[in-house]
Amino acid sequence: MCLLLLVHANAVADPPPPPTYADAVQQAYDMLQGASGSDTIPAGAALRVLVAGTGGSQPEIIADLRARPPLYDDARNRLAALLKALLEPVKTSDPELARQRLHDVMSMSRYDALHRPPSPIDRFVQWMQDRIRALLRLLFGSSGGGPQLAWWYYLAGIAVVTAVAFVLFRASRGRFTASVGAEPDGPRPAGDYFAQFCGNPPFVRANNLGLCTNGWQADWNDGFGMLSQIVDSRVIKETGGSSNMSVRIPEIDTMLDQAVAETDKSKREALWGQIDKRVMEEAVIYPGLYAKSLLVRGKDLTNVFVSQAYGMYDYLSIGLS
Repeated sequence: MCLLLLVHANAVADPPPPPTYADAVQQAYDMLQGASGSDTIPAGAALRVLVAGTGGSQPEIIADLRARPPLYDDARNRLAALLKALLEPVKTSDPELARQRLHDVMSMSRYDALHRPPSPIDRFVQWMQDRIRALLRLLFGSSGGGPQLAWWYYLAGIAVVTAVAFVLFRASRGRFTASVGAEPDGPRPAGDYFAQFCGNPPFVRANNLGLCTNGWQADWNDGFGMLSQIVDSRVIKETGGSSNMSVRIPEIDTMLDQAVAETDKSKREALWGQIDKRVMEEAVIYPGLYAKSLLVRGKDLTNVFVSQAYGMYDYLSIGLS
């Protein structure tokens, strides 16, 4: 009887709503104040709050909090910058021009994955997740129950889908798997380069790839922004999408952690140089070509400036005197 009463009490208690985006960032930032060393409790608490309010939209901060030991300094810096951007949004006197420039940036090939619609498999997985969540709400939601028919509806639906998938798999005798792995004809989206090919470790191993072409532009103008995502082995994901395609040196991971924790700027910059040299010694990254362009303009042009997004003149803003 006590067990039944306990279950019923839990069933009628609704979970608290997740924090808003800005609240989650603020709470995570507050939790990390004073945190240092190998203490993972603040990192775990901040990670839960951040993911609850922002999802997976801040992968760099999530990686900092999941690192062992946690990268508290970098996480605090990123949270502070994010919080400032949320609380003090940038204003412009020409919203239409700002909207056009944002569109130009988001149209770059590096953001192709953001524009692709979900695949049929993604939609099916989302549908299944929605049904399961609905079933859990039916079982443990605030209503304390629901129509008995709905129970059988969801259970029968899951059973039917499972049975159909099993029958199709048995009937295909492996042909379905082969067709899924077949390469489609024609050009592939640019986002697949990292998601399915050179950034996908199983594909790299299966095809004995040696060196892959890659380009990297740091979001932060420091050694961490340039090196962390291309030489840290901990960013390599077996599921694909890795910007680091070849560097797996535990010593480099340790040196990165030391550099992040170093508060003296000159010493920290010296560590970035040591990391770069150590990677070059292993020849796992081969420097290719750094493009340097000569920009020529007429003397009668006005409002001429270099766009940081493209590294060239912003032709939309150029005028004549």
